Amino acid sequence: VDSATQVTLNANCSADGTDITFTKTPIAKILDADFITTGAPNGAFVEMDGYLFYPDATNVRNSDLNSIIAYTATANKAVDMAPDNVVALARSKNVILALGTGSTQGFQNAGYATGSPLERISQTFSRIGAQGQSSVSTLENDIFFVGSSNYGDTQAWRIRDFTPQK
Repeated sequence: VDSATQVTLNANCSADGTDITFTKTPIAKILDADFITTGAPNGAFVEMDGYLFYPDATNVRNSDLNSIIAYTATANKAVDMAPDNVVALARSKNVILALGTGSTQGFQNAGYATGSPLERISQTFSRIGAQGQSSVSTLENDIFFVGSSNYGDTQAWRIRDFTPQK
C-alpha cells in the first residue's frame, strides 16, 4: 500500500491502462493423472476409513488408502440402481450415500484390496434425490437436503438411519 489511493503489486498481476488482472495459484492441487478432472465437479469430497471419496456423474471414486494426492484409475464404484446422475455425496455413520437427481444409494467399505473398497448396500436405496451438493448438509448422523423424486415436488428431507423422511 503506497498511499490512501494506491496499491502497487510486483507479482501475479498485469494492467493495460483500463483493467487490472490478478493471477492466483491454488494452494493445493491434485496432480495425479488418474484423478478425474473432466467436466464440472458433481459433489464434495467425503472421507471415510482412510479414503477420500468424490463423485463423477455415474460413479463414486476414491483416493488410494491414507492419501489425498494418489489415485488409481480403477478405484471407482458405479452408482447404477437408478438411471440418474450423481450430484452429491454424504456420510452417515459408516456409509457413503450417493445422492442422484432422483435417487439415493448407499455404500459401505468392504475392504477390497484392488479397485474401490466400496460395496453397494441395496437396502439403502430410495427414489428420492438431491438438487445438488449445496443443498446437502450433515448434522451428527442425520443428512438434510432439498430434493425430490423424479415424479414429485421439491421438499426438505432428512435421512436418519438411511431412511428418507419429509
